[in-house]
Amino acid sequence: MTGTSNPIDDFRGEYRWLSNFGANTFVWRGVWWKTSEHAYQAAKTDDPAAFAAIRAATTAREARRMGQEVRLRATWEGEKLGVMREVVTAKFEQNQALVERLLATGDRPLIEGTTWHDNFWGTCRCSRCGDHGRNELGTLLEELRARFRALPRPCRPFGLVPKEGGDP
Repeated sequence: MTGTSNPIDDFRGEYRWLSNFGANTFVWRGVWWKTSEHAYQAAKTDDPAAFAAIRAATTAREARRMGQEVRLRATWEGEKLGVMREVVTAKFEQNQALVERLLATGDRPLIEGTTWHDNFWGTCRCSRCGDHGRNELGTLLEELRARFRALPRPCRPFGLVPKEGGDP
């Protein structure tokens, strides 16, 4: 749901929790993840050693760097948007506080404003890119917000999050 009022256009600081770098642990595909960036980057590869290394990365920034260096699965380009949808959905469904924060954004447009030329997941604001981009992450978050908003409050899906360090 996109509106024109007061967009949230920076997923840092107050809105870090919208970012894939936000430290919000969750389980996806039976594996415990430190951040959604870790999960997304690890999903790029079929190499078990690379997968394990990305999962163990200390920070989301390190996980991203490692993910940029792996050999991509042959089917990755056709799957990456669906994988991101699964990862971000799992992150929110398992954290009621995040869902409430997402709903509290109302109808504000969600734009992952970047300066690092990410014109697929965000919108780059640098002079070279000219504030253009697909903003797929922002759109995905808006769709998820609309889905949660449409559910009756007592029925909103919240999974059980296992204790940190333990797989389900």
